[in-house]
Amino acid sequence: MSTNGPSIRDQVWRAVDPTGENRALINAAIHGSRDVPNFLRRVAADVGESWGHLAVFSVEYRRSIEEIAAAVRVLGPRGWAVMTMDTEAVRRAVQTAEGGQGDEADDLLADQWEGDGAWRLQRICDRVGVMGATDPELHRLFRERARLLGLTRDHHLAGRYDASIPLLLAHLEGIVIDVTGGKKFFTKGTQKADLEDPKQLVSIEACLAAL
Repeated sequence: MSTNGPSIRDQVWRAVDPTGENRALINAAIHGSRDVPNFLRRVAADVGESWGHLAVFSVEYRRSIEEIAAAVRVLGPRGWAVMTMDTEAVRRAVQTAEGGQGDEADDLLADQWEGDGAWRLQRICDRVGVMGATDPELHRLFRERARLLGLTRDHHLAGRYDASIPLLLAHLEGIVIDVTGGKKFFTKGTQKADLEDPKQLVSIEACLAAL
């Protein structure tokens, strides 16, 4: 990530609260939690209890934002996109990695894709299989990609990583080419795809840089 760009925390805030309205309300609730602001007193005679509840919620909300930012900062450079992972597993992985045990943190996250967590692999295949549903030709292409990703999943679960990893990387590049009109994700060149979207957590600059 560019040192001149927005911080990881600001990128996360912009993704979850594009207008900034929630952030402003949360800051007001936290910093003014000891007393109800005067403008609210004019609106209603008794908003003290509700304002107190909002202050508690605001603290939790801001803590969640800080945890997401920490996950992106610590785990993103290790190649992890953590947005659909179990919150507690991510929290423990961040703590483990910050403690200097990066390999153990990787194992914590990888466990979500094994055993009972293998449903996540099937979910990916299912989602790819319905892409391009409004375009018959493109839809056929994505269904074939989903079939091959299913084989990739089987190779992965069987420990045949020499087969699963090249297949996965090839399809990641291929899917990007399909949806960007020929631009590439991994391959360097003038036709580099720009997939950054500051309105989505998974596609903010800090998340895509390592990939």
